[in-house]
Amino acid sequence: MPKPGFEKLRQEEYFRALDYWLLVPVLCITLIGMSALDDVLRTGTTYPMSFYRQVGAVLIGVLCALALSLLEVPFLKILGVLVYAVSILLLFLVRFTPLGFDPNNSGSQSWLSIPVVGSFQPSELSKAGLAMVSAYILEAIRLRRFGRYNHLKGFALLAGVCVPVIGLVALQPDFGTAMVILVMLSVMVFAWGVRIRYVLLAMSGAVVAVPIVFTTLLKPYQQDRILTFLFPAYDPDATFHVTQSRLAIQSGGILGNPAGLTVYVPEQESDFIFTAVAEKTGLVGTAALFLLVFFFIARCFYIASKVRSPSSSYMITGLASVLAFHYIENLGMCVGLLPITGIPLPFMSYGGTAMIVSYFSLGVMLCVSMDRSLSGKT
Repeated sequence: MPKPGFEKLRQEEYFRALDYWLLVPVLCITLIGMSALDDVLRTGTTYPMSFYRQVGAVLIGVLCALALSLLEVPFLKILGVLVYAVSILLLFLVRFTPLGFDPNNSGSQSWLSIPVVGSFQPSELSKAGLAMVSAYILEAIRLRRFGRYNHLKGFALLAGVCVPVIGLVALQPDFGTAMVILVMLSVMVFAWGVRIRYVLLAMSGAVVAVPIVFTTLLKPYQQDRILTFLFPAYDPDATFHVTQSRLAIQSGGILGNPAGLTVYVPEQESDFIFTAVAEKTGLVGTAALFLLVFFFIARCFYIASKVRSPSSSYMITGLASVLAFHYIENLGMCVGLLPITGIPLPFMSYGGTAMIVSYFSLGVMLCVSMDRSLSGKT
């Protein structure tokens, strides 16, 4: 529990204790993305309303992050359980109710149609909720709160909260998000202190499972994406996205294309927003973006290594690993180094759900960082 007078000190020292090393890079990344989005969305029939909706999502996200930073760290446990429970319910509605499931749609069905609110993607929220709940379970295992069969009970409980989320996401099917969740959990367990032999055993099992997953779980269009990535000549039509993405990046030159956006890139406002940034700002702008992203992620893991509470450390590690994986995968697919997935670029891609949830994760990090800054003043 917080020390006496801690809440008052938090209010009085709020602006001094706020972690600007976390907040400022994210705001800069968002501004770069919004500038590129304005150019991309301007060519659409729904402009300017589409741009205004994204501005609204950014404002909601920023307010959410600042509100979360005001919370005491113990409240994050209650919030994490609530977010996890809500995400499970929403994932169930996506797969098994008319609000999300369309029997005539053979592709991924990840969106929930909510009256008044509009479309919402619960899988984005589930990553944050699962990271927060898993952090407290890992802490309980470390502190031996499960009694005689501490590890067995603890990891059984961890599997019990993870399997429903991964299963419901895979049923959509959204294997990109399921892969992100598995990476997040792997990083959190590694930070917890799993022995290296278990890591090697898990890697061996993953290698063995690859052909099974490829042949039995992936749909034809998903198999084509992987085969096209491994063998570009397999299907020239399937390389259209990557080809156009590379042309757009190349057209940016050193300082950007003064003629504006000239290369057509499918889904440029969402999955390929980086190409718009590269075309608009060139090598200089993309280098600045890389530095901002690197500094932000490095700051996240630095805070995770410095906080005293194991649960807070695991929580930030999980949330930061999700954002880091999104950046690596999205930027990698834009230049053809990684397979194409539907993973957005955090704080930049068009879409209210991803934007708000990304800022939600930032708010949790700001809360923990502020608690760390103020803990020495009470």
